[in-house]
Amino acid sequence: MSVPFGLYDLQTIIEAPWVGVPFRSWPGLNLTPGVEFWALLPAFIIVTMVGAIETVGDGIAIQQVSRRRPRATDFRVVQGALNADGVGNPALRSSGNAAQHNIFIQRVTCRSNRHSSPPC
Repeated sequence: MSVPFGLYDLQTIIEAPWVGVPFRSWPGLNLTPGVEFWALLPAFIIVTMVGAIETVGDGIAIQQVSRRRPRATDFRVVQGALNADGVGNPALRSSGNAAQHNIFIQRVTCRSNRHSSPPC
């Protein structure tokens, strides 16, 4: 309705650069950590430590519930779960994925319990 009454200026649309290059030269890549990095680093360390503690608890709990008779926890399996968590989380996060990491823990733990009942 505004175009017929002359209230809308079409000149800016006509003169707009419709095709262009975002930059004329390579702006470079600066990997120097700034103030924002150092401000967020403690929070990321805390979250990572909480995730590691959760992984240890998950690894122990999966071993306990997957065995018919109680046995000592095999901490080599828990170490494998931590390794899988340490490799899986950065790989998932860097790809923009937020999948649950418990799948890795269960797979590592179940492989060690080949004679477990019920099967994993």
